[in-house]
Amino acid sequence: VADLLDAVGLSSHRNRPFSKLSGGQKQRLSIALALIGTPDIVVLDELTTGVDPEGRREVWRLVEGFKEQGTTFILVSHDLDEIDRLCDRFAIIADGRTRFVGTSDDLMRRYPPPSPSRWALEDSYVAFLSDARQKEGTIQ
Repeated sequence: VADLLDAVGLSSHRNRPFSKLSGGQKQRLSIALALIGTPDIVVLDELTTGVDPEGRREVWRLVEGFKEQGTTFILVSHDLDEIDRLCDRFAIIADGRTRFVGTSDDLMRRYPPPSPSRWALEDSYVAFLSDARQKEGTIQ
């Protein structure tokens, strides 16, 4: 436990009640709890929802560090910036079916954004869903 708290930067908060932690600290603690027992695969849902920008980047760096050590993460997220930064590959699931599996670059090649921008992946994602809706008429 001490090693995990150190790894997530919470050693100095060891005796602080959970309710007194910031959003970023709570997320880092959640990651530490998920890593107990050194699992090969960790599933995290909406990793940085409600976390301020500084805490969000701390959490991202933490996940990146564990990825470098060989831990595989499965992230469930609506945050395309997070997906683009942390995921080697991702899947788009709609209507309970997997509609796309690949990289950010794969999606942007298939559905080029109208112009290079900070929102390029999001633009490609929206274009993908629009195309899928037109083809199948069932995607919500």
